[in-house]
Amino acid sequence: MGKAYDAKRLINTIVINEEKTNELYQSLAHQMKDAKAKALFEKLAKDEARHKMIYSKLLENLPNDGMVNLSEEEALYTDTLIEANVFTNDK
Repeated sequence: MGKAYDAKRLINTIVINEEKTNELYQSLAHQMKDAKAKALFEKLAKDEARHKMIYSKLLENLPNDGMVNLSEEEALYTDTLIEANVFTNDK
């Protein structure tokens, strides 16, 4: 038997991760003196921006108002991932 779970929580966390990782890569790109290293971090930043856009679009188009059916174990694991996230956890 499954448990109703709000998948928007997980996808919102993923969106935040993509945004913060993009910011990190942009910062690293600005610090690089080597042109190849700078280009690499710029490319990685663009990838993260694209990922954020993909997940944001997915979030907008979730069926059932974002509610999915998870087992108790899956819901607990997903909650743990969200709660342990360095970008969304105040601790």
